[in-house]
Amino acid sequence: MSSYDTYPDMYEGWGGGRRTIGVKQMRPSQLRFTHDSISSRFKDGHTMEETFMQLLNGEISLKEVRSLVAMEYQGYWFVVRGNRRLYIMKKLEDIGNISTISVLLQTFDQQVFVKQFSTKNMGLSLKVRGDPFLEQKLNRIVSEWRNNRSGGNSGWYNYSGSGRLRGESNIIISDSTGYNYLGRQSYIPNQQVQSTTNSPSRTVSQPRVISPEPTKDTSSSKEDGSWCVIL
Repeated sequence: MSSYDTYPDMYEGWGGGRRTIGVKQMRPSQLRFTHDSISSRFKDGHTMEETFMQLLNGEISLKEVRSLVAMEYQGYWFVVRGNRRLYIMKKLEDIGNISTISVLLQTFDQQVFVKQFSTKNMGLSLKVRGDPFLEQKLNRIVSEWRNNRSGGNSGWYNYSGSGRLRGESNIIISDSTGYNYLGRQSYIPNQQVQSTTNSPSRTVSQPRVISPEPTKDTSSSKEDGSWCVIL
């Protein structure tokens, strides 16, 4: 049986038919970035930090996330669609949360590839714009996740019921930059609230939302150009 599952109609405009080889299960570590840098936010406004936590906490299933799109170049598979998602998937693989993901493989198209290819180190790494502390935040989330699994209680929060729309056309999590928070609220502990539906009474988790950058206090005479939020 072939290791490929062929879907000739997938990703219309990004291969569908002639350029599509098929979908293959691959380790994120087998894939390389085409971009030199990425924004820390998806097109729908959600942060990479939030998306990572939702995947890690099981609130987004990998089945909900459409396959990355990759092309082979000089013997390596480069992701031409989904560099932000690949960054997150690599981190999840590093901590043993996932092993393989679905990747839509396409034959090499120079016109498409050149538009995406800005990496300076053959796709081994990239920079994240807009959040210089993203890696530290992800490491903190992983530490809390591991502590939670081992029976500890470190104040783990959930993103339950965010209702986010994950899409660029039919792509579940988009790759373009954007800015839009889920409301302007601070981190909210995992409170219990009553459901307002007609179904039997039950409790659901309060969604976790992201705070905007705090406003600098101009009332103080001391000038300080930095700010810090303790999460």
